Amino acid sequence: MNPEPTDRRDANHLDAFWDELVLDQLTGRIPRAASSPNEEMVMNLRSLMSPGDEGAEARLRTLVFGSPGSTGGAPEPALASGPARPMSISRPEPIRPTWSIRKYSQLAAAALIVVLVGALVAALSGGIFGNGGGNEGPTAIPAAVSQLDATPAALGTPTAANDSILWTLPFEGTNVEVGATALSDGALYRLIRSDEFTGVQAVDTATGAEKWRSEQEWTGATIAAGPETVTFLNGDTATALASATGDVAWTANPLIDSTPVSLVWMDSSVYVWDGISTMAALDAQSGDLAWATDAGLTLPSDGSATLQAPVVTTNGVAAMSASGMVALFDPDGSSTGSIGEFEPASVALAGTQSGEIVFAGVVEQGHLPTPQPWARKLMAADPATGMILWQSDYNGLVTGLTVIDSMVMVLADNPGLAIREVQLANPEGTVTTEETNPYPEQTSPSIYGYDLETGQMHFTPDPNQQGTSHGWVADPGIPPFVALSPGTDGPIGISTSGRMSFFNTETPLVQAVVDLPGLIPSSVMSDGPNVYASEEDGTLAAIAPVLADLQTNPVTRSGNLDWTVPLDGTLTDFGGMTYGNGVVYRLIETSAGREIDATYATTGQPAWTLPFDWSTDQIVADPGPSRHEQNPTWTGSGNVFAVDADNRVIALNGAGTASWQVAFEQPVVSMVFDAGTLFVWDESGTMTALNAADGAVLWSTSRGSAGGSQTNEYGMPVPVTTKTAVAMVDAEGNLHGFDRSTGEELWSQSGFDGTNSRLVVSGEGLDGQDQWIVIFSANGEPDANGNFELTAAGILAGTGEYRWADYLQGPLVQPVTSDETFVTFIASEAMTGKAVTVTITPIVDAESPNHYGWTDSGSSTDSDVPGAQRLFAIDAPTGQIVWIRTSPGPEFTGLVADPIFRRGQAVTADGLLVSPSGGSGWIDGAPLDLGGPVLATTSSGELSNVGSFATLADGTLVAYGRMPYSQQG
Repeated sequence: MNPEPTDRRDANHLDAFWDELVLDQLTGRIPRAASSPNEEMVMNLRSLMSPGDEGAEARLRTLVFGSPGSTGGAPEPALASGPARPMSISRPEPIRPTWSIRKYSQLAAAALIVVLVGALVAALSGGIFGNGGGNEGPTAIPAAVSQLDATPAALGTPTAANDSILWTLPFEGTNVEVGATALSDGALYRLIRSDEFTGVQAVDTATGAEKWRSEQEWTGATIAAGPETVTFLNGDTATALASATGDVAWTANPLIDSTPVSLVWMDSSVYVWDGISTMAALDAQSGDLAWATDAGLTLPSDGSATLQAPVVTTNGVAAMSASGMVALFDPDGSSTGSIGEFEPASVALAGTQSGEIVFAGVVEQGHLPTPQPWARKLMAADPATGMILWQSDYNGLVTGLTVIDSMVMVLADNPGLAIREVQLANPEGTVTTEETNPYPEQTSPSIYGYDLETGQMHFTPDPNQQGTSHGWVADPGIPPFVALSPGTDGPIGISTSGRMSFFNTETPLVQAVVDLPGLIPSSVMSDGPNVYASEEDGTLAAIAPVLADLQTNPVTRSGNLDWTVPLDGTLTDFGGMTYGNGVVYRLIETSAGREIDATYATTGQPAWTLPFDWSTDQIVADPGPSRHEQNPTWTGSGNVFAVDADNRVIALNGAGTASWQVAFEQPVVSMVFDAGTLFVWDESGTMTALNAADGAVLWSTSRGSAGGSQTNEYGMPVPVTTKTAVAMVDAEGNLHGFDRSTGEELWSQSGFDGTNSRLVVSGEGLDGQDQWIVIFSANGEPDANGNFELTAAGILAGTGEYRWADYLQGPLVQPVTSDETFVTFIASEAMTGKAVTVTITPIVDAESPNHYGWTDSGSSTDSDVPGAQRLFAIDAPTGQIVWIRTSPGPEFTGLVADPIFRRGQAVTADGLLVSPSGGSGWIDGAPLDLGGPVLATTSSGELSNVGSFATLADGTLVAYGRMPYSQQG
């Protein structure tokens, strides 16, 4: 145990300094001088160690904490039985966030890891990863190369720039199970169970120190805490411990004919519920029975008692019954009725300050004509009278309910959507019944706000548009929210990844984000300024949202950037950027060194940074669903992938620590991720498929040419994937298509450039539709203006058939695609090839009725500037040029896919973003000024409030183009 956590910032700093010293020892570098007494102490500790010294950890702990058994030694174990007492206070071990804790002995063994990796590389050089060979015997990376759950020696500890975690308190034990949690008067109480201890733990919320622990058997999933006692269940018995000491205050058997399953504290009383029909009220100080009432409900023959805790307000008590009804009681204990019918396990309840009860859940399926597990009702009732105040239909597959001020929030896919049917009669008089709005069969729920007084959607007038208003609707979380908890100023959206998104009631935009890997969603509780949550290993964390850069984001974003984050330092090199799982990742180099920089996409808050010397100018994320899926749900690994200076593909989780690593003999050129698989292309001409979750080698095929080095600098050729294949151009310019499941080579086409080529896939491949690989390939060297003579070729992805070729002159810029199977690219001129059958006339400088003259030189119809870069759209199946957009102003330098309208957007040399429509090339609106020249852009690909991101030439990170859900449509 660690009864007195130390300051997290100091611990983080010393943790990083320790890593630096260890790496100095391993590499032979001269360590820098200590700059503080603490750093001098750490240097002395480091001097005690030598690589491979298994006793180093024991000596260090003896030096820091004293010998075992001394007054400064390890904390005393919890009492084996009987009443608890405050634990003796030992000298606290410095505590770090759970994602950066590591044993000193592991660091001491880092040198041995380096030796082992060297041996593995030597083994690879001996032919394990050969250059040739057919598909009959594909080259495979030995499993030993993949070091799962290992932090590479070259990686340090991620620095969490989002300093919102006040303290963490680990729980030492095996097979830890965290039960219920309760807050009262500056203390947090947990039911907890492990192989070594089962009982109640009390923690001081101000300091994170354990106040006491009492070994007690417990059952159920609730605990009730008040200023004097904390009460829990064990079978038929309710046991109360003194809040100050943990001593047993009283025991009671409040229910004679049934077994209690849950309880709650309110106004000096403990309310005990049997999950079926009986409610009892006990005096919290003495345990005396005040009243017990049977609501007259019965347990279904195939049912069991529900475990949800009752909800108590000034107007009475409500509880979910296994009968499918919500039972209501007035303050004196009289039953006032029941409301239903619901699927019991789906129901969530909450109380309001004015005394009403709000509950939401799935309508009991036996009363519906067809099973509809997403059909839910939101209701409000007065427990004093048993009356229903209002009700509304909505749909969702997950339960989430919380009350904040004058609003009730639920997790829903659609609000107020009742099941409606219409009867249609044909001329013969036959009547058919059809559903007008069937519910979706899968979910990615938003948070919807309803007014407590009326049950109607909560709307806020738009100050910019008279007579309009927007509903309080927060976009789905990333990953989607699965639970809600009341926070300081609004709901807390909780995702399975351990991400907490904080909202206020003024705006439905995320205000702050905190990641807590291993978070137990049901454990999140708030006492006002702070939030407390348990992790699966028993660690308890205190979080201060205000320290997570909690700032009000404006609702109206039309024409504005979402947020802008300047770089801390001077940018000296840039290695690429990507988006995944709600975070923007960048490879950044400043005078301080090279690092991976992670930023929360919804707020612009810094997430973490990690020193990282990359060799390949590319970073790739696992975004979750495949772009080839229809209505995908989020099922990703949450990893992001980069290549270090030792040619190791390293997977980092959302917290910035390594999930796995795979070493390659040859330099990695580039990578692409799709549908749970990372496809890696190296300079040997080998394509390797890795499982994104654990790094397992799925297949490895060497069919590409290794005739020369392919660039791995920023802008290198990158593989592309279709529903059935993964394709890449090799060093000699041969384009290969590999079966994405087996690695078998399906086809190849020659005649391209091995370095100066760019690939893009057009078409979704749905319902048997073709997919096309369009490759832009340079012919020779660029001219003085950086323009190439280029060929654009259309390759049928399934067969490799070469269908058409166009010829153009322009910069080598990655093209983008749209839903219309159009490929947008930048060139100064382009012409169709002889193999292209022209059936349409390109729309040149197409004007709409509301055309916007967006350039400094005026309308794009003023003149055609010779050599100016233009936007082109070609039809991928035919190669025909569809439209041409001329720019007499700043030249176009880059393209990005618009995640909302699925069309190509273009960036000019001075940082203006223009958005031609996909079908005609119309530019109807003012360009968006990103703030300066752009190095790179990336899109979230999501139809939500997460749009696109740009890195400017000075390293500034800019977010733009997102659209709040409440303003879509």
